[in-house]
Amino acid sequence: MTHPLGPPPPPPHLQPHQPPAYAGAPHQPHARGPVRAGDVVATVLVLLVLAVVGLLASVVGVAGVVDVDQNCGPEDCTRAVAFLGTAVVVASPWLALLPLGSWAVVRLVRRRSAWWVALLALPLGVLLFTLGVLVVVVAGG
Repeated sequence: MTHPLGPPPPPPHLQPHQPPAYAGAPHQPHARGPVRAGDVVATVLVLLVLAVVGLLASVVGVAGVVDVDQNCGPEDCTRAVAFLGTAVVVASPWLALLPLGSWAVVRLVRRRSAWWVALLALPLGVLLFTLGVLVVVVAGG
């Protein structure tokens, strides 16, 4: 004989797990208040200026490659080391800008101050550029 209200419910330990009812947006632990327009503008401007400066520095590095190729003789310079130095000069702005620029964008998305992160790319790029020039000079190019 069947039960008049249907079959009895299964015991609690055999019932399927039900997720709790939706209670709004999920928690966002990295969000930090409203977006500050000044920080966004400053970060974007710094990144754009650094991209232009990086492009100019890369052009100077390419000119250095041409100079090393023309003026580097077999007895007065180490050609491989000079080309390594010019490669560092060409790549230095991008080795500084890409990781720090990416970090700045992540900080902007998380609504944290980011202008100073983008600005850190400048001294890092200058340091790498200078090291590349020193390598070229030491190689004799």
